[in-house]
Amino acid sequence: MGFDDFTREHAKIPDLAITRNYSICKQACDYAIKTLSLGPANQGICYAIFKATNVAVFEAVFETEAHKELIKVRENYEQKFKERGLYNNVLTRVVRKEMLSLIAEYAKTARTGACGEYGAVVFEYLRTQHRGGTAFNLEFIKCRTPNDTGGHYVVVMNRDYGTDLTDPKKWNTTAYICDPWWGMVWTWNDLHGFPGFPYVPEASLSLPHNGTSWIPVSNWLNW
Repeated sequence: MGFDDFTREHAKIPDLAITRNYSICKQACDYAIKTLSLGPANQGICYAIFKATNVAVFEAVFETEAHKELIKVRENYEQKFKERGLYNNVLTRVVRKEMLSLIAEYAKTARTGACGEYGAVVFEYLRTQHRGGTAFNLEFIKCRTPNDTGGHYVVVMNRDYGTDLTDPKKWNTTAYICDPWWGMVWTWNDLHGFPGFPYVPEASLSLPHNGTSWIPVSNWLNW
């Protein structure tokens, strides 16, 4: 039984809603991967850590074009944040909706990023390309690893705000996690399969959708 058949049987959702929203999410993920053509700048670091801190791999990552561009792009957009008064101290880690636009803009110019930059590109793509006539909620979400060794950022489409943010297995069946850094779109089936979603969502920058446009009710994220 395929994903659509399984979801229809258990959730009784219309075919169009399933295929349309999944297709849009996949399209956004593919767009980020294609646009950030140098690839994820820090994926090799994560691999090195995973492989018992392989020093040779770890050091090699810092010499890649992607990683050098990531350093530049972060310096550029953080300077722009300060100029626009979006935050007074980088360490406050307050992210606002307009900041994601700048992050996405600079990341696309550099053609690379880490999970946050990839997520910003997807968030902005969905917000601007599907801002009218497509009713789904949109969230930029900060996650942590179960053992608190690191963080990760993803974009979530169509999560019911009445569900528990920290437990993706309890989300509605039409919610999707777009994770362009890993090149994946997580469906309800994926969340319930093995090994499941390997992160714990912690905080969300949310844009509820009223069927015509997004309403910035909660247009900031603080952690």
